[in-house]
Amino acid sequence: DRLMELPSQTSNYGALIEEIEAIKSIYDLLIANYYEARILQQLDRGDVVVMTYATVPLRADDPNTIRNLIIAIIAGLSFGAGGVVVIESLDTKVRDIQQAQAMVAVDVMGVIPKQMTAKQLRKNNRLRSKDGSGMSSPFEEAFGGLRTSIRYSASLDPDKTSIVLVTSPAPSEGKTTVATNLARTLARQDMNVLLIDADLRRPSIHKVFELPNERGLGDYLRQRTDVLESPHKNRVKDPESGFDSNIDVITAGTRISNPSEVLGGKRLRAMIEDARGKYDAIIVDTPPVLAVSDTLLISEVC
Repeated sequence: DRLMELPSQTSNYGALIEEIEAIKSIYDLLIANYYEARILQQLDRGDVVVMTYATVPLRADDPNTIRNLIIAIIAGLSFGAGGVVVIESLDTKVRDIQQAQAMVAVDVMGVIPKQMTAKQLRKNNRLRSKDGSGMSSPFEEAFGGLRTSIRYSASLDPDKTSIVLVTSPAPSEGKTTVATNLARTLARQDMNVLLIDADLRRPSIHKVFELPNERGLGDYLRQRTDVLESPHKNRVKDPESGFDSNIDVITAGTRISNPSEVLGGKRLRAMIEDARGKYDAIIVDTPPVLAVSDTLLISEVC
């Protein structure tokens, strides 16, 4: 009977062994989970040891006002200096005598302050300022200095008549004002002055002195008149004394369509040579040098 029961017992034994192995595996897993839970429990307690206690700061760590102020000052000075350099490089204005001499590589004979416009000269009749008191002191002194420079240059070669050609880069920059006032300033020193309006495109000297302009330089260059001997050579009266101001004016005359062609001829040279022996100084008011080529042609003669 026992032998008959042996197979069934063997089968039960195998089942029990398998059950024991399964229970053991579950036990091992529970033990692992238990220790893992204990570890996590220890971590959650957060046992911390205080090394040092925090103190109240005496100043704010950020923003650092002094540092930021220094950075702002340095940046401001850098951008400001850079802006000044850029603006200065773009500025082409002539602001002082040294800059003018460096640009044109010649000596400056005088500096004339901005004082009167051509409209004021015409309105107040023969070089008077708007209030009727004549030229202001700085204005008159500036032309006095220019006159001295011209007379000093003439003294280096006393046999030659001083010829002053007055021009400007662009229109309405005061060349006629300079020419007319310079002529009057030289005439006050008992110099016989010839003032020529060689701006045949936009003449204005006849308006300043209130002179007729039917005949003048343009007519002479076209062989219509002998300008130095004709009645159109006008002797200007001094507005203050009423006496002869020693200024002769040759106006531009009738307008012509081709000034460059007649100014480049021989008649202008002949007229200047003739005038050299009759006048102490010759002042020529010319067109703007950048606008037309007339001034270059006249400069070859003068």
